[in-house]
Amino acid sequence: MNFNDFDKQYHGISGPKKEEIREDINSILDKYSTYTHEELLNEFYRISHEEMERGNLDDDKLKSIERTLDPYLDAQSKARLNDILGRL
Repeated sequence: MNFNDFDKQYHGISGPKKEEIREDINSILDKYSTYTHEELLNEFYRISHEEMERGNLDDDKLKSIERTLDPYLDAQSKARLNDILGRL
């Protein structure tokens, strides 16, 4: 999600709550900004695997994530993502 998507999705939210969400997004962006492409995919697998074990992530949610990420990935990254999803 880019920041324009965020603004469209959370258009009805204003004030402190919207600012809190912005800060959370900026914190996440800062955390992962130094990761290599491979490190990001490995982190995605790790977190997804943990969330599936906790029961917080199912196939429908994974398909939604895949649809969200797809436009931002090149062919090699899509293949790697499909590999990760297949292992989950």
